[in-house]
Amino acid sequence: MINKGNTEEDLLATIEQVLSAGWRLVKLYFMVGLPTEQEEDLEGIASLCQKASESPGAPKARPDQPERLHLYPKAHTPFQWEPQGSIEEVQKKHQFLRKNLDDRV
Repeated sequence: MINKGNTEEDLLATIEQVLSAGWRLVKLYFMVGLPTEQEEDLEGIASLCQKASESPGAPKARPDQPERLHLYPKAHTPFQWEPQGSIEEVQKKHQFLRKNLDDRV
C-alpha cells in the first residue's frame, strides 16, 4: 500500500551487510493502524523482525543491552492524516506484535 519498492530480500541483505561491518543497531520503522491493515500485515511485521534478528552478523543479546532491533512508529507520512483505529484496536495490535516478537527481537 505504501509502495516503497524494497523487497524483503533487499532489506535482509542490507541488514546482514551493515551488521557484518560492525554496526550495533538497526532501526526498522513500521506503521500500525493503516485503514486497510489486516492481521496478516501484523504477522508480516513480526516475521520480518524475526528474520532480521537472525541475520548473520547480528550481535548476540547481552545483559547490558538485550535489544538487537528497535521498533518505532513512523510519523510525518501522508498516512498520518488517515483515520486510525480506536485506542483499544491499536493496543490489541501492539499486544499481538509483542506476543509474536517476544524475547527474540
